[in-house]
Amino acid sequence: MNKNKLIKIVSLITGAITIVAIGYFVNEGSWNNVGFFSFLFLGIWIFPTF
Repeated sequence: MNKNKLIKIVSLITGAITIVAIGYFVNEGSWNNVGFFSFLFLGIWIFPTF
């Protein structure tokens, strides 16, 4: 398996899990965890592009 393809698959899986976790904690009202996972999502997906 190509290394770039593997990295993209792992990134998509971690991004999807993070988004699901954010949605779950918003539903439960646990705002500390929502903030943590939101910053984690920004750190994994948004900031590396800059």
